[in-house]
Amino acid sequence: MRLTCPGCGVHGSIEAFSVEPAAKRLAAIFAELPPEVLRHVTAYLRLFSPMKRGLSLERACDLAAELRDMVKAGQVENYGRPFPASPALFGAAMFEMVENRGRLRLPLKTHGYLISIVVGGSGAAAAATEEQAEQHKRQDSQARHRQTESQEELMLRRRRELLQSQVRAALPNQK
Repeated sequence: MRLTCPGCGVHGSIEAFSVEPAAKRLAAIFAELPPEVLRHVTAYLRLFSPMKRGLSLERACDLAAELRDMVKAGQVENYGRPFPASPALFGAAMFEMVENRGRLRLPLKTHGYLISIVVGGSGAAAAATEEQAEQHKRQDSQARHRQTESQEELMLRRRRELLQSQVRAALPNQK
């Protein structure tokens, strides 16, 4: 079986790609990543690649392991505050970074920019969730108000019917 490296385009047998212990470790780390992250991880790791010599497998393993740990934790920490982060949010942030690599100062040294995008997305998701909660409260309040109005209307109708029947009973039969 022949494989092609998605980073550099080199062709080789599967054995050539799996001889290096660091390559095996990197493959094992990749296997632990959810699909939303996995589809962007190689392009994201290329953002850490030094211009003249490329990214070493050991450094790629370290970066991928840090990323895996953040994704598994389901949150990131920014200035000591935890922010929820789904795999989809990580994947979207990595995609955004790769798409806007021309604006980045490369090579990247840390996951700091990724974390800041995830925190921003987490804040937007939290705001959307809060807005949905407020909307549900408004809808519940409106439903309770309509229900109260209906109960009041029912009571008024019954009073009216009672009064009408009392009036009819009090009046002599007129024919």
